[in-house]
This record gives sequence, C-alpha cells and structure tokens, in this order.
Amino acid sequence: MKELRQRGAFLLKAEKMADLRSYKASFVGVYQAVFSEQPYSQRLFPIEAQAVLKRNLETAGHSSLFLVMGATQVLGFGLGVPLDSRQDACRELRGLLDVSHTYYLSEFGVLPKYRERGLGRLILERRLEEIDRDIFSHAVVRISTADDAARHLYSKLGFEEVGVFQEVMGRRNDGSVRSDRRMFLSKVL
Repeated sequence: MKELRQRGAFLLKAEKMADLRSYKASFVGVYQAVFSEQPYSQRLFPIEAQAVLKRNLETAGHSSLFLVMGATQVLGFGLGVPLDSRQDACRELRGLLDVSHTYYLSEFGVLPKYRERGLGRLILERRLEEIDRDIFSHAVVRISTADDAARHLYSKLGFEEVGVFQEVMGRRNDGSVRSDRRMFLSKVL
C-alpha cells in the first residue's frame, strides 16, 4: 500500500452516486474485468455494472468502499448491504442465520495487476470495520466454489463455510448462459 499511497491511491467511502462522479466509468470497467475472469467468466454489459452500483448505493445501510488512484481510476471495490435487502441471498440463509442481523458482503474485486499486495485484504478489513455491531451480529459472503483464492482470503479473516450453496445463472464470455455454483461463508462479528 505504501507504493500506492505515493502514487495517490486511497480508500474512498461513497454514500451516493455523486461521490463517485469521476470514478463511475472506471468502476464499470473494473467490475467487468474482475467478473470476466475465472472462475466467473461472466460477460457483463456496462449498464449491468452501473445497475449493481446504483442498487448498492440506494440500499439503506450500504457500505461502499473503492480503492482509487488519482482523480478517476478505480483499482478495487468492496460493496455491502444488510442481508434482508437481498432476497436471493436472504432466501438461502433464512432459518440458518438471523437475516435481520446479518450483513451481506455483496460485491468485491481488485484489478489483477494490483493483486498480491494486500489490497483486497485492506478493502475487506475496512468494510468489516464499517459494519454497525449494534445492529449486525454476522457477516456473510457468497463466493464461487471454484475460487480457492477467495476462500483462503475469507478464511484468514475468520469466515467459515455454512454448508449452503446456490446456483447462479449468468451470461458467460463465450456467449452461453449457464449456472455456476456458489457457497456462503459466515463470520460472527
């Protein structure tokens, strides 16, 4: 991070879309790049990445962190919302966790060229710090079952598998539409 600080990189906490005015286009590119790689291999249109950002920023209680450099470049992001605001994830975990007291770490990624520098961990740790412990007792995340690097990173931060899986449909880089298997991990806050 020291090298990036010297180049003007910092964590930006965004409350609303206006906070990201100069970073919006870069976020879209980073989001597309992160999820086009293995294990997701998703082809996302810019409007879809913009919709993810808009939905997150409009959700009450969201936490939206962006690792940025300079006035326009996004290097990574970490988004989170109360679990009960995301019905697809909430449906899978209801009965296992108190969904009204669980925070969902919904979106996360770092550009490949900036990985292996501790930046992802920095974003995740800061995002966990942002969670209001007076309201939320747990944090959950959904990752690909094929993403060993993500599983390793989250386990180092105290997340454990909860035994719940979900098939997620998506348009792939090759143009096909198919599902991939995701798993939920949880952490007591």
